[in-house]
Amino acid sequence: TSLLDLNKGIEARNSNLKPEDIKAKLTKFDPDPATSGIVNNGAFGTQANGQVYRQVYDVEMQGTFDQTKLFLLDLERQKNLLALNNFKTLLDSSFQKVVVDKQQGQIVPVGKPATSITTSFKLNMLRQLTAEEQKSIQPAASAKGGTPSPGATPSPEATPSPK
Repeated sequence: TSLLDLNKGIEARNSNLKPEDIKAKLTKFDPDPATSGIVNNGAFGTQANGQVYRQVYDVEMQGTFDQTKLFLLDLERQKNLLALNNFKTLLDSSFQKVVVDKQQGQIVPVGKPATSITTSFKLNMLRQLTAEEQKSIQPAASAKGGTPSPGATPSPEATPSPK
């Protein structure tokens, strides 16, 4: 739903533009399964390890600076907790409309310059683990000798023998 919400915002703003204006567009919103999954690498602090699921998307959009700023504000308003990384902005093109004043022999700029930029980043959507995901990490923790429950009796191998 995030993709639909973001795209609706872009399209709504584009509908108010003149035909000659630069239109914003979301050019990429691809899931990144290689970096998505249960967080356990300390990327969001050790307290988040095994507690949070991260869905990662590669995102790219084109538009003016103001359109990009509004897009980022839309991201900020999303209900999910989001984190951005690998943020890059590149200048695509810039042009200025001009008219020639024949009487004065000058070129006069008209309006503001139009500049198109491409912005790309990794979007990390964070959410709580589902009950199924929590169950899937419990056996792994106990198989690795995870933290024993309070009051647990240590195994005989773990108890040092008197010498």
